[in-house]
Amino acid sequence: MNDLVVLSERGNPITNSLLVAEKFEKEHKNVLQIIQNLVAENSAARSYFGLTTYVNRGKDYPMFLMTRDGFSLLVMGFTGQQALKFKIDFIEAFNKMESRLKNQFTLPQTFAEALQLAADQAKQIEIQQSQINSLAPKAEIFDKIHDAGNCLTMNQAAKSLGWGRNNLMQKLRAIHVLMANNNPYQAYISAGYFIVRVRPINLGEKSVNYTQTFLTGKGLTWLSKHLSHE
Repeated sequence: MNDLVVLSERGNPITNSLLVAEKFEKEHKNVLQIIQNLVAENSAARSYFGLTTYVNRGKDYPMFLMTRDGFSLLVMGFTGQQALKFKIDFIEAFNKMESRLKNQFTLPQTFAEALQLAADQAKQIEIQQSQINSLAPKAEIFDKIHDAGNCLTMNQAAKSLGWGRNNLMQKLRAIHVLMANNNPYQAYISAGYFIVRVRPINLGEKSVNYTQTFLTGKGLTWLSKHLSHE
């Protein structure tokens, strides 16, 4: 619980829903639901959260990574004296991390200072790398999802929803969300639930178009609710 805030691989200070749930003594599933509701109700909130997974006893479970803004939005409704203390702990952790990042860009004034700065930075990199090793794959996924507008591959989506990929695809075909070729029907693309990307693949002298279906953040929220009612 010492590392409330770490750096993603792109150098962004982040925390995660599992730490928030543990620190605020809440059920993780309830924290996940609050975040899903925030993302569903406010499209601007999607850029604050990235859905990923963590491993516990050999199984993958959903988890959200979040920026400072995402954390602030999430805990806004947490009340009580103890909750206030926990909010302060996280805010101070964000402040320290951001201050550390700013100090990295302070220019040395002498050659001796430059040598000391290089040594300090090498040590800091070693410490930070140790801190983020356990979250590095998750942080990388967060960056990718953030850049792609919260899009997930169907494999990532299946893991987040607690399904196997093949079972999920079979279910979506059965309820006529996906066509026989696993591409979504146009109505669900138009609704903003899916994105289909096409790229050419060379097979010898021939070139064929390969399509891949992605689930958006909006689509994940919709699908989670839809499947729970099945």
